Amino acid sequence: MIKIYIDPELDFQPKLPKNTQWTDDAAAAEILLTPGKAPAECTGHVIACRNQDAVKHMDKVEIAAYHDIWLLPVIPTLWQARLDKLVEWVSELNTARIEKSWLETLIDSMPDMIWFKSLDGLHMKVNQAFCKAAGKTRKMIEGRDHYFIWNVDPGSADHDETCVNSEAEVIKANKTCTFNETLKIGDQKRHLLTYKTPIHDRHGQIIGTVGVAHDITNILNLSMEIEIFLEAMPFPIIMHNEKGIITHMNQKFADFFHERKSDIIGVNYWDWKSWFFTHDAGSLGFMDDDEQKFVSVRETELRDIFGNVFGGLAVFSDITAEKNLEITIRRNASEDHLTGLANRHALSEYFQKMDKNVFHLLYLDLDNFKAVNDRWGHETGDMALRKIASVMRETFPNDFLARLGGDEFLVCIARDIGDDELAALAAKVQANLSTWFGSLEKLSDVSLSIGIRPACDPEYPLEQLIHEADQAMYAAKRNGKAQAKVWEP
Repeated sequence: MIKIYIDPELDFQPKLPKNTQWTDDAAAAEILLTPGKAPAECTGHVIACRNQDAVKHMDKVEIAAYHDIWLLPVIPTLWQARLDKLVEWVSELNTARIEKSWLETLIDSMPDMIWFKSLDGLHMKVNQAFCKAAGKTRKMIEGRDHYFIWNVDPGSADHDETCVNSEAEVIKANKTCTFNETLKIGDQKRHLLTYKTPIHDRHGQIIGTVGVAHDITNILNLSMEIEIFLEAMPFPIIMHNEKGIITHMNQKFADFFHERKSDIIGVNYWDWKSWFFTHDAGSLGFMDDDEQKFVSVRETELRDIFGNVFGGLAVFSDITAEKNLEITIRRNASEDHLTGLANRHALSEYFQKMDKNVFHLLYLDLDNFKAVNDRWGHETGDMALRKIASVMRETFPNDFLARLGGDEFLVCIARDIGDDELAALAAKVQANLSTWFGSLEKLSDVSLSIGIRPACDPEYPLEQLIHEADQAMYAAKRNGKAQAKVWEP
């Protein structure tokens, strides 16, 4: 509320304007109408009410001591209008003072540099952060140009017009623009992210600009420190933001995965990982120049001090050697090392997992094989064993093949097949091997006996069924060798 005091000597009782109140304390009044002098402690708007002769005798100093002079005698309608206008003006002035205080408090509380410039490039208002960066007081800065404030010599070789030119660009665009600018503050160059916006008067005309500069030098330095840290690591490493977009990678990553930095930065990590790798028992595999490689990855969430996830870190380890060793061990545990066929362990696992339908067994055994090893050595014997395995693969490409030990082999046919076809397959294996054995002097006495156990009941123990096929094979040997016999109960 605006307090109004009107001297009782004045014959003036106006209508009280809106948002005002009367006061009897002249010193506390914001508007004071008096025919005499105002109290010394009065800080309001003092209106001298004098007749024309009295005004003529007032000197410049006395006139300047008043905010206005209203001539007596009182003209009620005119004075009422003047009082209403005066109240409106004082109200606007009070509002402007409050808003100025708000503005100054706001910009001074900001850690970023803030400034207001006129069209001719003079700084009309700046905040404390700006003063601190420039190393000058507000009185030294306000009303001065860029060159004075930042101690820039326009004629120097290292003079940079970026800051000045960006102001012209904002005025031309007539909208907020963002810039990356470098400014020398003291003895150091600082990288600033600046936002500059045109300021308009009440007619919409541009009268200047306001700028906000965020110093991102430390952020960029931190990014460089992260890069140095990542490059020092002996593992392929990438970092991504909370949306999975890759922001950093080290050279080890680029070299190991043959990815260019310009290609990988900005890509979604999860999409790249899904596309690049195949999954194999807890590891990630990929082809590298026709060589299968394997890696493990340790993925860690990055959290801020409030526990919010703002990104992630993925560290890769080359486990190709370990994985190949694991594959070799697993293969050795289930595969015959000489022929590459399944061994007894693999046969047992296969039988446990196979569909519980009727199947057929062929038990294969070389005739006169011991004599080959005794006379010609195990190298020749091994050659014969690898050959029979090769012929078995050709004859039974879709069936389970195993080496039971020595020169004994087993074929498991888990499909619908008749007795005639079983006999034909057995004869085919014998014929192919007989031709090959006959072509070699060292193996000319070797032949193949086969025992057939048709229509095996899956509910019977596997070892019993193999034994019955083995019995049929021995029946073939007793009957003259180099032939196939069907098991009979």
